Amino acid sequence: MNDEENKKQTENQLKKREIIRRILFVVFSIIFVTSAVMLTVKLVQYSKGKKIYEDSTKYIENESVIVVPSAESDSQGEAESQEPVVLPIKKFDYDEIRKESPDTIGWISVPYCDINYPIVQGIDNDHYLEFAYTGEYSISGSIFLDYRQNPEMTDKNSFIYGHSMKNGTMFGMLRKLDGTKYFNTAVENNDIRFFIYLKDTVQIYEMIAIVDTTQADTPELFDVNYPIANDEESGRAYIDLVMSKAHKTTGVNPKWDDKFVTLYTCQNATGPERHLVIGRLVDTVSSEDFEE
Repeated sequence: MNDEENKKQTENQLKKREIIRRILFVVFSIIFVTSAVMLTVKLVQYSKGKKIYEDSTKYIENESVIVVPSAESDSQGEAESQEPVVLPIKKFDYDEIRKESPDTIGWISVPYCDINYPIVQGIDNDHYLEFAYTGEYSISGSIFLDYRQNPEMTDKNSFIYGHSMKNGTMFGMLRKLDGTKYFNTAVENNDIRFFIYLKDTVQIYEMIAIVDTTQADTPELFDVNYPIANDEESGRAYIDLVMSKAHKTTGVNPKWDDKFVTLYTCQNATGPERHLVIGRLVDTVSSEDFEE
């Protein structure tokens, strides 16, 4: 092979390398631009969802008010005086929000976790995973009650679902309760109550347990019909199951005839594990008792 042939061969190799370099540049540029566009779209969607729910606060009067729950009876049937409770919201305008969102059945406030959202109920458990309470598409979805349950929250165990958003919105802050320091601070400060505002009443709950589990491992805790019967045996069986599966408990001792709420969200983006915050109903207050 003479010098001329060597020169041509070298030039051909350089041309091939240049072509490969250009192809790789184009491919990586496409990947970069696509990723940047997807990230921008997601950030816009996050921002849109956040704005929708910031606007929803026009339906509440975000001012605390002190109420004294009704007296409970002890084991001898005597009334026990109750501690005053600070409600985080003075007024929820049920009628007005229903004009914009007929599927809205209430409002949930979990002060410690900075959760403050309308609750909706659809005809299934799929729609509001991708739509806001306003009916707009939203990556944040909605906070919603299981479609099979009573919208007046009279079931033995009501299930309320919400996404665990990376920016901490919706039920995202519930996952922070897995953190020992965050959880212990809530318990030490007795900051374990949350509130559900309905048309004419406010239900006061207190957290009893945090459970991270899968439907395969604990199907009963994912069943809206469990416990099936409202009797002592079924009630105690449910409490025993919750406490045995809980990795954190607040020290509250639920009673077999309590009503419960399960706040349900994802533990991670892709896995089957779910993060359940389970609360017991402490009392129900009439809106007329504190609204002016």
